[in-house]
Amino acid sequence: MCVPGGGFTSVKIELPENWDQLMEKAGYEPLRSFYLKSGLVPSEQPQQLKNYRPRR
Repeated sequence: MCVPGGGFTSVKIELPENWDQLMEKAGYEPLRSFYLKSGLVPSEQPQQLKNYRPRR
């Protein structure tokens, strides 16, 4: 895989309120059908990795 070096930029993209209707009308799945679903929950007591040694 080749990726460019150097800096990066984030661009906020605002979709119209009726985006799902527009996509369905054009024959595409609505955006809401691509949301990821997960049953994962954070641990109540986080654990530190035993082999982790920060650089000094």
